[in-house]
Amino acid sequence: MVYLEAMAYIPFEHPQSFPGQAIPGMIKGFHAWREHARAARREREPKTPTAMVIAGADLAVDPLTLFRAPPGSLYVVRSAAPVVVPSGDGMRDQGLAAAAEFAIAILGVGDILVLGNRGAALVEALIGHADRIAALLGENLRAPEWFTLCQEPLARALRPSIAKEERPRVLAQEMVRASIENLMTYPIVVEAVMAGALGLHGWYLDETERTIYRLDPEADAFVPI
Repeated sequence: MVYLEAMAYIPFEHPQSFPGQAIPGMIKGFHAWREHARAARREREPKTPTAMVIAGADLAVDPLTLFRAPPGSLYVVRSAAPVVVPSGDGMRDQGLAAAAEFAIAILGVGDILVLGNRGAALVEALIGHADRIAALLGENLRAPEWFTLCQEPLARALRPSIAKEERPRVLAQEMVRASIENLMTYPIVVEAVMAGALGLHGWYLDETERTIYRLDPEADAFVPI
């Protein structure tokens, strides 16, 4: 009964999976990976991450693969979208912020990269299913906190001057921009940035163009890397 009630909160249409459907394939994939690792003798020394990557949970490409980074060299954190809650906001979901603090204070990373992408499900939901999202805002759920946090980026994307087909791109980029701004509300981040020990980077991946755009603070725009 609880599962059926939870189904009512799915914000937009996707093919529905069922409990246990994915697990056999995941187990099979793990065994294949283990055998490949043994055959290739890919035993690696533990690595300390030098950078943190904040990305959406449904980003199709693994950041390690995208950047051809050695395993263990990136501290990758995925969430519904790469949106960081500002310090002192009072929202319940502080996971990304806590992970960033851990990456700075314990792992000693030198860079934090917020990686957004046009095809993120949250971007699709905010642009195309505003009515269903509005219906969820009154529910005692955690998801509406994400929707509330994205209202300012969404307003920028829905400006009359923005063409309809460009709105997903603008929203994804504005969510990245907001996260960079929100990271700078944390004292530990500000201290590390001001000391020259930490760099903050906002990047946007266009999967169709296979191009990455970076947020240029001086130009206040996203430019190709």
